Amino acid sequence: MKNILIPTTLEADTVSAVKTAIRHASGQNCNIILMQVCDIPDTYSAGYKLHKTVPVYTAAQSDVLNKCKAAIHNTLHCRLQVHLQYSISAPLLKNIIENKGVELIILSQSYKQERQKIHQYCTRLVLNSKCPILHLGHNTCGQPLNNALYLEQEKEGLALHQIQAHLSSLFDFTIVSRATVAEEQNPKDLAPLLAETIFKNDIDLVVETRKNEKVTLKKKSIAGVNEALGLPVLSLHQQFA
Repeated sequence: MKNILIPTTLEADTVSAVKTAIRHASGQNCNIILMQVCDIPDTYSAGYKLHKTVPVYTAAQSDVLNKCKAAIHNTLHCRLQVHLQYSISAPLLKNIIENKGVELIILSQSYKQERQKIHQYCTRLVLNSKCPILHLGHNTCGQPLNNALYLEQEKEGLALHQIQAHLSSLFDFTIVSRATVAEEQNPKDLAPLLAETIFKNDIDLVVETRKNEKVTLKKKSIAGVNEALGLPVLSLHQQFA
């Protein structure tokens, strides 16, 4: 079973994330989990706390949730779950991933741009997890992902066949090209350098590897490869790559 976790605040691109998850399931049974992270109300009143921990959706959020349910309804193998998570930490996220059998996390553009601290913190925890992460591109709407470009870190020492062997058991796409980048290279500088390669090879996905970093809200976030190239990016933890 390919279970997929989608952190969300029910913005419009959540529907694209769900459609992408359905396509990734490839006809296998799959639980698609929409995780909504909330702060715990700072109060001694049990009644007030209970009132505040019951989600209240706006009309726009309700519409997004209904569209997600409709997309799932048209499949026989996927089920939609809504997981309300009050507060978040590295151990809590690890437990969610393990207990729900999550094999992939999908991060949408809107979620990574959330300004509330709890969502920013959740994003950083996800990026520090060991689970594969699919960053959605600007115009991702559930289309198939067939040809991938592997961005090889200069000091990694991971062979292309190692990456492809690991991916073949999880995904259907094929790595058709690769490029070596320096660790300190800014992702924004990659776009003009890789544009011709992407066009010639009909590339619709980028594969990269990541390593653990200290999780802190004070650190300034740097635009990722998907923001620079506009393509979906599959990020693999180096330990499993």
